[in-house]
Amino acid sequence: MEDLVPLSLLLCPFHHVFILISKIHAHPVPLLLQTPLPLPKNCTFTLMVMGHTTPLTLLCMILLFATPSLSIDVHPQDRISLSLFRSSLPNPNQSLPSWVGSNCTSWSGITCDSRTGRVLSINLTSMNLSGKIHPSLCYLSYLNKLGLSHNNFTSPLPECFGNLLNLRAIDLSHNRLHGGIPDSFMRLRHLTELVLSGNPDLGGPLPAWIGNFSANLEKLHLGF
Repeated sequence: MEDLVPLSLLLCPFHHVFILISKIHAHPVPLLLQTPLPLPKNCTFTLMVMGHTTPLTLLCMILLFATPSLSIDVHPQDRISLSLFRSSLPNPNQSLPSWVGSNCTSWSGITCDSRTGRVLSINLTSMNLSGKIHPSLCYLSYLNKLGLSHNNFTSPLPECFGNLLNLRAIDLSHNRLHGGIPDSFMRLRHLTELVLSGNPDLGGPLPAWIGNFSANLEKLHLGF
């Protein structure tokens, strides 16, 4: 449409919001702005049109055309668990350089609950990580997705993963894991995906419970 106005947004940790209109026609153009979250009351909202600045005060909520960037602090307990996992890796500063500070949205591969900051998902696929899988991940009690595939982890499957009762999906494929599947995994009643293929040294007797431990299981790739 001819009257569409491209917008870019810089959100408010600095209590000032700018919407920049890079192209606008001389005649009035209606703008539809929407946001899923209210802005702080002391935020200033500034609309810049063709070099002229019009300040507006927003008391609770603006409608924003684009979804804003959010700052979510990682829950302190979960931040400790992730930091221990990171510190256990060879060359952690090179492997996960973005895992600093407390803003979850800047941590590569990490998704947090926007309200509580609890870690919900880890996706570190093809990150060239190696070493052992540190058991500190087992303290992420709200975790529902764990993806560490296509790396070079060399350890048994952590038995304590069976304590992560909210897990829905585990993908540890294409590493160098060894040993068997711990019996503790049978406690993962909500699991829909278990992918362990591509680990040549992972094997042993197939557990008797593997086919019926979760009524929700949709994808099972063991590779042995």
